[in-house]
Amino acid sequence: MRYILLVVLMIVSILSGCRSKTCNDIPYWDGKSIKEFEGKTMTSMLWILPTPYHGNVECPFEKSQVFKRFDGEDFKILLSCLKNPEIKQPAQEERLGRYLYLSFLDGTRYIIDFRDSYPFSENGEYTIILPNGRSKILYKLLMEKEPCPEFELNPNMDKYGRARDANLIMK
Repeated sequence: MRYILLVVLMIVSILSGCRSKTCNDIPYWDGKSIKEFEGKTMTSMLWILPTPYHGNVECPFEKSQVFKRFDGEDFKILLSCLKNPEIKQPAQEERLGRYLYLSFLDGTRYIIDFRDSYPFSENGEYTIILPNGRSKILYKLLMEKEPCPEFELNPNMDKYGRARDANLIMK
C-alpha cells in the first residue's frame, strides 16, 4: 500500500509540473531581492535564445545561443529597473520565457526571466514584464541593442527574437 501511495505521489508531482528554481545549477532570480547582484563586478550580461526556437523551454542553457550582449552601463540600468520597476505588478506565470544570463567576477551566475509585452490598453506602450513588475526603460534597452553578428536568426522569428506566427509558440 505504501508503494502505491509513493507511485501516486510521484505521478501527481510530475503532472503538476514541479519546476526547478535553477537551470544547470544557475538560479533564476525570484523577483524579491537584488542583493545577489549589488556590489558585484559583472563579467557578462547576455540575452540568450534557445536554438532552434521553441516557445517554452524549461532550461535555456541546454541549447541556446547569444542573441544580444550588454555592457556594464546596461547592467546598471537593469539593476535600477529591478529595484524600482515602473509598474509594480508582479508577473502571474512562474516562467516568462525570455532569459537574461548574468555572470559575475566572483563566479556567481543568475538567470533573469522576462517577457516583452504587447501595448497596455491605457497607454499603448510596450514594457518588459519581470518577476517583480514591468519596465518601459528596460524594454527600450533590450530592443534597441543590435543582435550579435554571429546570431543565426531563425526564419520563424523577427529581429526581436519573437515568433512571427503565434501558432509556433503553441506547438
